[in-house]
Amino acid sequence: GSINKSIEVMQKLYDLCKTNNIKLSIGVYPWPNQILYDIEESNQVKIWRNFCTDKCTNFYNSFPTFFDLIKSTSKKEVINNNFFHGDMHFNESGNQLIAADFLKTYKSN
Repeated sequence: GSINKSIEVMQKLYDLCKTNNIKLSIGVYPWPNQILYDIEESNQVKIWRNFCTDKCTNFYNSFPTFFDLIKSTSKKEVINNNFFHGDMHFNESGNQLIAADFLKTYKSN
């Protein structure tokens, strides 16, 4: 399936990075449909966290940040406040959340 192809491509990227002594990090973040219908510990998170074991300098996971927001607001509000309307791309607020997660993880390593 497509996930196996994605893992295969990422393995090639990892091999290329390793050959050229380049550090690899991976970040995952939810799309609006995942906020609506998925869980914090989604397959995407599990697959890429597992892939990163012994391969990545950092694994950036923004799923907890977005799923925590749901608890204090709602799924619809989290989507409306952090994504462009009708799109999977983050607006300014969403990008600020991703950046804060990135910096927290980056500074801790």
